[in-house]
Amino acid sequence: IPLDDINKIAATEELVVTGDLAETIGSEQAVEVVSELKKILDQTQTMTDAELREQILLIAEAQNVSLTEENITQIIGLCRTLEKVDLNELQTRLVGLSKTMTKVQNAGESVSNFFGSIKNFFINIGSFFSKDK
Repeated sequence: IPLDDINKIAATEELVVTGDLAETIGSEQAVEVVSELKKILDQTQTMTDAELREQILLIAEAQNVSLTEENITQIIGLCRTLEKVDLNELQTRLVGLSKTMTKVQNAGESVSNFFGSIKNFFINIGSFFSKDK
């Protein structure tokens, strides 16, 4: 299922910002800061940039990290991009993909069982004729 452009942009921006943060504060902390921010995206939509900045600083403080001005600006931009992603649509697509993968897996097992049955059939026929000798 192809992602629309905003989802691609958001995913790319998230990777870039998290990578840049990792260079400043370390990988684990960068992932944690972004993850914590994503948990409150429903709240950030109504925040001003100044309020969002304060929230980012609180998250950073809770993680015992210091962010540069550039980091904060990048995180605000990321947050504004992520707010545009329709999370419900994305969730629906992921659930649909999961169901499709389960069906494919089940179909693969059925085909495998079918060919296993054919193999056993021919083995049994071979055994039958070899007993007659």
